[in-house]
Amino acid sequence: MPVKAHDGPKSPEVTMGGKHMLAISDNCTGCQLCQIACSWVKFQEFNPVVAFIDIQPDDAQEGRWDARFTADCDACGYCSFFCHYDAIELTRLRVPTRS
Repeated sequence: MPVKAHDGPKSPEVTMGGKHMLAISDNCTGCQLCQIACSWVKFQEFNPVVAFIDIQPDDAQEGRWDARFTADCDACGYCSFFCHYDAIELTRLRVPTRS
């Protein structure tokens, strides 16, 4: 298993700053484009190890991938723009207006 810079808790969902992101592992191909995009936006380097989304082989199902956001993910959404397989769903939440 690769050593990750973010070994804390991981979740398939993150909600922050009026956005909700959902990692859909069933659609993930393990291409790491999301990790490359995240690491560039956050650290100006192409390094999947430091990305705020973790992609690992699914031990239970050969050929499948498990995608999860680290606790450091701020739901910026850049990873979702680079996922060509609809494995990251970005939803902008409606902010209630005051009457």
